[in-house]
Amino acid sequence: MKTIQKLFLIISLITTSTSIAQITGNGASTTQGTAYTDGSPQDVIYIYCVPPGTPATLGSLTTTPAGGPGPGTYTFDWFQYNTGTNSFDPYTSVNNPTSSTINNLPSGGYSVSILNASGSVIGCYKA
Repeated sequence: MKTIQKLFLIISLITTSTSIAQITGNGASTTQGTAYTDGSPQDVIYIYCVPPGTPATLGSLTTTPAGGPGPGTYTFDWFQYNTGTNSFDPYTSVNNPTSSTINNLPSGGYSVSILNASGSVIGCYKA
């Protein structure tokens, strides 16, 4: 009985952790979590390591709606963090039925708001 409970706990943790991260750092060397102390949800930091002497690798992020493809097209509004104003500035907007990928990103913070076909926000994520 205890083995079944432990297995259930492990599966629950895996399922929970994979449903939290709705942004993927394509080609990232490693990840690290944030450590907010104000109760805000934790975000994932994607780290891209490049050997000395090689050109810098720019980041690439992909996001997918939590519920997967739905009816119609989603709008993915991407934002880039502005350290001068301590806020997110519009970066790009993409309409697609399944997911959105942005490439060649310089170091920094990014967020995305996902809107369904009705224009309602169904997810907001940061990386």
